[in-house]
Amino acid sequence: MAEAKPGQKLTAEQKAARDRRFYLKVRLPAVRGELKDLRAENSDLAQKLRDSTAAGKPASEARDMRQRRIYVMERLKAVKDELAALQSESKELAAKSKA
Repeated sequence: MAEAKPGQKLTAEQKAARDRRFYLKVRLPAVRGELKDLRAENSDLAQKLRDSTAAGKPASEARDMRQRRIYVMERLKAVKDELAALQSESKELAAKSKA
């Protein structure tokens, strides 16, 4: 799918591809940032759990941290999957635009 030359009107397919490329250009860095934040939070929670276990803090605090860590780990997996899908779609669009 070649891009239209300056002066030519874009087809609906070309407009959709352009819009999708723009969306991906904005979304990919956002997902990467979220992934980075989740990884940092996950390691922080792991450290806090180790510290609280060693310090003998109340079980309710540890339970809350474990629950949060489970959520973070599930979200981390979902964000990794989303990132992989976005990257693959981005590569497909780039290949189509060069063809």
